[in-house]
Amino acid sequence: MLRAPKLTIAIVAVLAVIATITLLGGFADVPQEKLPRVTLGEPYAGNEATVTVERAYLSPTRPSAPGNDDPLPAGEGKQFLIVETRIENTTTSPSYVYGDIVRVLIDDVLDPATEPNATLDLRTGSQLGLLQPALTLDVDFLWEIDETAATAGDDVIVGILDRVPVANDPVFGDSAFTRPSPVARILTTIEETP
Repeated sequence: MLRAPKLTIAIVAVLAVIATITLLGGFADVPQEKLPRVTLGEPYAGNEATVTVERAYLSPTRPSAPGNDDPLPAGEGKQFLIVETRIENTTTSPSYVYGDIVRVLIDDVLDPATEPNATLDLRTGSQLGLLQPALTLDVDFLWEIDETAATAGDDVIVGILDRVPVANDPVFGDSAFTRPSPVARILTTIEETP
């Protein structure tokens, strides 16, 4: 006989908690915030680097180092979408940025999960290695796409990603970072091949 009142009290208590949460808006839809917009040429200061996206354009060849008159062509029926950036490592230690700092979205062509085919250091024309502290580099991010997939004048969204430092990581100590996530976007159009 004592069980029924305890069960009733427990059910009433749970319903009271649910009602309180509902009244305080705990079950309301969480509004999705849009990423902040930056413009071409406007620096975005993140946790690891300051990134400035200069432009996006298409090219039948890969950018090469100054003085190299023999750039590599895209594959048969392909072209490169190139996003020109300037990146400065603002930390006190070398950093690998690779394809984790810039991504693009072109409807039905590229989605933000697609890593670039190459990340080039324009001083050497080679794959970007470690980005040294306080060093600013011109870096091109390249995606090889079908030559009919995009043309100059098409819209493109360039996303800037960032990682957050993790304190007291059991493996890496204070030099660990979270996985990259989008922090800013640039709405622009693809320019003519320079």
